[in-house]
Amino acid sequence: MHCLRTPHLRAASLTVALASLSLAHCDRPPVQRNCENEGGITCPYANEPSGRIEGTVIYRGPPPLERPAGPGGSPQGIASGRVVLLLFDYNNPPPPSGSATSAVSVQTINAAQVFANAVRNADGTVTATIPFQFPGITRAGLYQLRAFYSRNDTLPFSRAGTDIAVPSGFHPLFSVRNLPVAGDVAGGALEDPNSPVPRFVPIALGDRVEENGRTRFVMPVDGAVADHVTVYIGRQLTTERPIFRIPTTETTVTRNGMPQTLAAPSRFTRSEVPAPPGLDTQSQTIAAGRELMRYASDWGLQTVGTEVLEMVQNPVIVETPLGANLPSFAALFSVGEDECFKAVLGGVQVRRDCTADPLEGATSGFVELAADTNDNGVIDLTPATNFVDAHPSLISSSPFFAGTMGRLPWIYPLVIISKLHEPNAAERRLLVDGINGRLSAEALARLRTALNRSETVDLSDPSDPRYPVVFFGSVVPNGASTGFLQPWASGHRQIESVLRIVVVPFGAEVRGPNRQTDWHIIVPPQLPATATSLGRALAQAGFQNLRCSEFDPQYADDSQTTGLPPGRYSVNFVGPGGQSWAVPNELGEFPAPPGAPSDLCPRGICRAATQSFFIRVRGTELPFAEARCPTLAPAG
Repeated sequence: MHCLRTPHLRAASLTVALASLSLAHCDRPPVQRNCENEGGITCPYANEPSGRIEGTVIYRGPPPLERPAGPGGSPQGIASGRVVLLLFDYNNPPPPSGSATSAVSVQTINAAQVFANAVRNADGTVTATIPFQFPGITRAGLYQLRAFYSRNDTLPFSRAGTDIAVPSGFHPLFSVRNLPVAGDVAGGALEDPNSPVPRFVPIALGDRVEENGRTRFVMPVDGAVADHVTVYIGRQLTTERPIFRIPTTETTVTRNGMPQTLAAPSRFTRSEVPAPPGLDTQSQTIAAGRELMRYASDWGLQTVGTEVLEMVQNPVIVETPLGANLPSFAALFSVGEDECFKAVLGGVQVRRDCTADPLEGATSGFVELAADTNDNGVIDLTPATNFVDAHPSLISSSPFFAGTMGRLPWIYPLVIISKLHEPNAAERRLLVDGINGRLSAEALARLRTALNRSETVDLSDPSDPRYPVVFFGSVVPNGASTGFLQPWASGHRQIESVLRIVVVPFGAEVRGPNRQTDWHIIVPPQLPATATSLGRALAQAGFQNLRCSEFDPQYADDSQTTGLPPGRYSVNFVGPGGQSWAVPNELGEFPAPPGAPSDLCPRGICRAATQSFFIRVRGTELPFAEARCPTLAPAG
């Protein structure tokens, strides 16, 4: 086995001596793949080539929290939490610069190891360094590493004489606990850790191959190593995650002592998840069969009674200003008091005091501001700036936005509505055949988890290729689209506990990282004037793939695909610090931890019903006779 030689990756230097932490290439075990278990060398469990990234983590930030004394007398003075390394495709990072809603892979380092030899600085911060390895990367490519220090291990729970410490902090498989919260410290493999805009180092893993003018990477048969990568962690997050619930009927809330009525969602119809076919309520098992497969696809095996908003797949923009009559809904920051304690039992701090009204005199909430993606102090929405701060599909045909060619900005929190996973071939077989004709409660729980995660790229079955599908909502400041440019363009920032969200009915099937060439834009037919304006705006935005089916009135029903792909969709909010929140999530239903009050979690199951919510796209509406598809050819 020969020594691997890969180019060293450079990052901005700090005044920290790293030489003693460096390892010579031949001083570490080589990557072993495609081998026989002989000669004292044990082959890995997977007989496929893989790679790893390795280097050093440098932390400079607030001192770590200490673990509280546990029931068994856990020692004090041990650092709480862990450092989390998140691997992303370099060309498809999280929003707003990409569309990724989850990391490719995750690794963690226990905080006790990170801070074992920490040095306290004069300003009260601490500095710590530790080597790291990120192994088991099975696909060659260009990556970026993001990181954060998750500070808390536990949350206290106190109610009606109950006093327990609930496991909290980072959990890789629990979506509501796998991203940073306020107080955590963020960073990554950065070009310059002192830059106000984090720019991540491209990490090449594998052999670079040039084909037909495009670059791709191939994993060598004996694997690959990208070494000398430095991860800096030092930016403490000050904003909380954009935790929310969506009222599905007209709702009155109290804000600063004044009642405020929130309109019911418009252009949606409300429904509830029905009982599954063949449910045995005593054993909580259900009979398998094709009816169950259809039920799973339609309702995601969610709890019976879960709120659903139904939306037609091809809403027509009738009035010229975007947002005048599009689907819309309200969002409330945090969950209600009746669910707050349940969230804490799930390890999620939704607010500091579960007994307080989250809207009454709230000092925390959604951070509203325009996304300045290159941090130059200007919201760039013109061709000269390549529309760098423009929303991917928020395009207006109103003359009011002629100066930006119809392009409008991202407004935090970013609202991304992503298609949920449909049963694949193996899952369909399980749903149809079952285990002895029935499915156990455990199998149902695993299937429900899979079906309520956003779809990812899966090309393993050529007959059923899978690509993520997203469409976008947007915060509407001042209740109308005319509020988008002023005062947002001058950097206005405010905290809101209630938002109005307008849904933009243009979908995107994401087949690759380049929005112009790899995003297949899905647009319903529109009135002629609107269709012409939209076609021009989409062409000026650089989109090259447009999918649109003309209406045929005699087939204007569920059998005609004329717009957004039918199915179930989750609603994702992304805050300015990168923290996100999505519904549905695991708080909709989860096992009660030991010691949880039985009146909160009957039969050992806790449920925050508002966190099970999802949007369901189905059916068509009767079209206007003159509606037609936009064309991408720019009008002269």
